[in-house]
Amino acid sequence: MKKILKNNSNFSSASKSSLPVLDPWYTTGLFDGEGSLGVSISKNLNRSLGYVITLTCEIALHNKDLHILKALSAHFGVGGIYSHTGDMMRYKVSSIRDLTRVIIPHFENYPLQSQKRADFDLFKSVIKIINKGPISLDDLQEIVNLKASLNRGLSSVLQASFPNTVPVARPLVKFTEIPDPN
Repeated sequence: MKKILKNNSNFSSASKSSLPVLDPWYTTGLFDGEGSLGVSISKNLNRSLGYVITLTCEIALHNKDLHILKALSAHFGVGGIYSHTGDMMRYKVSSIRDLTRVIIPHFENYPLQSQKRADFDLFKSVIKIINKGPISLDDLQEIVNLKASLNRGLSSVLQASFPNTVPVARPLVKFTEIPDPN
């Protein structure tokens, strides 16, 4: 995976000003349709609990839409743009600090409207556990329980590693209206 841009540092002031300014509701709508919130739990024997937890908020688009990813990067001011697979590029934020201070507040102020909001609520719960301090075995199991209800659930490896997993109830998001035409 080749990193293309990080925190807008590769933009000149002229190119920054030529980027479209994204309406925050447009940003939410784009993520609702194309974005992804991920929680990865991987075995790592160098960690005290034997696992590492990685969180990501990302969106992948065709490289002809790189200008949209650059505008997202400028809008949030965090994350980076990476080459993805084939002709795809990806804007990704994986810093817990950036997710907590930038991404979560955005989606709280401009809420996702689809079932992806349920993923966001579960994702936010994982970040809350991580931000409270050192993770205990109980915390790790709680994160696994949340991940079991997020996106595609648990891999067979995680299911085998955490046999006491009880998926949390997945929130049901009821569509009421489009809050903004953007």
